[in-house]
Amino acid sequence: MTDSVEVLVWGGGTGGMAAALQAARSGATTLLLTPGSWVGGMVSAAGVCAPDGNELSPWQTGLWGALLRELARAEPLGLDQNWVSCFGYRPATAEAILRRWLRAEPRLQCWPGCRLLEVRRDGDRIMALRVERPQGRGGEQHAIQDIGAQVDIDGSDRGELIALAGAPFRLGWEPREQWQEPSAPPQARLDSEPFFQDQPIQSPTWVWLGQLDEEAAPEVPRDSPLPQGPFAGSCTAFGLERTLTYGRLPGGLVMLNWPLHGNDWHGGLQRALASGRPAAAFPADAVEAELAAQMRSHSGAFAQALAVASGGRLQGAPVFPDVSAAAVGALEGNQSLALMPYWREGRRLVGLEVVVEQQLLPLGAGACRAPLPLLPGGGSSAIAVGNYANDHHYPGPDWPLAPKSCRWGGRWSGTPYGQWRHPAATPGAQRGPGGGAGGGPGGAARPAASRRSGGRHSEGPDRGPPGPGRSLSALGYPLASPRVGPTSTAGLGGSCRP
Repeated sequence: MTDSVEVLVWGGGTGGMAAALQAARSGATTLLLTPGSWVGGMVSAAGVCAPDGNELSPWQTGLWGALLRELARAEPLGLDQNWVSCFGYRPATAEAILRRWLRAEPRLQCWPGCRLLEVRRDGDRIMALRVERPQGRGGEQHAIQDIGAQVDIDGSDRGELIALAGAPFRLGWEPREQWQEPSAPPQARLDSEPFFQDQPIQSPTWVWLGQLDEEAAPEVPRDSPLPQGPFAGSCTAFGLERTLTYGRLPGGLVMLNWPLHGNDWHGGLQRALASGRPAAAFPADAVEAELAAQMRSHSGAFAQALAVASGGRLQGAPVFPDVSAAAVGALEGNQSLALMPYWREGRRLVGLEVVVEQQLLPLGAGACRAPLPLLPGGGSSAIAVGNYANDHHYPGPDWPLAPKSCRWGGRWSGTPYGQWRHPAATPGAQRGPGGGAGGGPGGAARPAASRRSGGRHSEGPDRGPPGPGRSLSALGYPLASPRVGPTSTAGLGGSCRP
């Protein structure tokens, strides 16, 4: 027996959660399937609680603006806590808000802890998704269920439903010759340099949260060496104190999501995308379990190195519940490592149109924003607005990028842009590369060919405003028709990627 809903969303990160929420608010019966127990993705479960981007009030709209206002009310110490972002909050604060939003929608069901087993197709049409779902309060028992939908949306961090559905996708680097993007590497370098084979996607991070002793003197003890080994150079650019307070959160918490010889993980990332089989909850099998253990160990080692260098000022903070406690609804616990890793890049659905870097850059002398996408007959084809100074996360020196920053209100900020869409199509999902490497987790909700495997996908910059922010203004558009391949749903851009 196959149950049926109008909209089915796989993946409960920021993009998937927002897609499900707005689908239900638009009147559609909606089912959100998430492999984890939390629904916030990068803004809560992955611990990236100092999202940078969209600092300017004109871009604090849609669900992103609503989330900021709720966070400000819930955090009595305020959100302006750190130097990388205007927004810092505790993971449980965001997760509680998002859960409350989901519960308020009568047309929306959320099933946590699910495993995506199979996509049933009839030719190029997706007929149903087969999932394994935990039963009972403790989730000890499992049931297998087939679910059909008029629209299926992939809101996962690595495009798991896209792969399992057999829909065409892009992954990794793309040459400058393909889209003429100024920050992309030329084909000759992609063919000749081992770096591009060793680093097929941007490096993820397993975020670690610590507690900083605010009473202790900030001076570095004379006998405490700065981090060495794999973390040598992590404090060179900004110094130890600014490295520690980069992601300060309320109450003296600090977020370690540090790209400069810090806890980004660079090794063996092919393992995360090789099989195309989705994870039930990371890790799902021996290969991903090994990768997860390496990422967690690396972040813990970086935190320990900073703790030693700080003379003990930095200690692990009891923030996240363990997996078993999270499964029964816990919002807090004794764990310092986030519940899931922060993936910056995954599969990108092949589409009718591609948003390229040139559409996001300030073009011409003195320009301070990207060109506004206009239709020939007047009006704008934009489905979203945002601003972010794009960058990339790879080992080694900073990747050279075309400038994407300008001064607004006395500070540097990312170039404001409007996300373009094909004028003949319904609004499309936003995701993808600014220089050949695509967006990331908690990232875009991708239409996954509910009625047609192959569909439209407007690929955007590798980095964007915070997860519920990049394309949330697009979410007011009507949902796509059942032919989701060439007529995709409103997009939900990627995530802030510090």
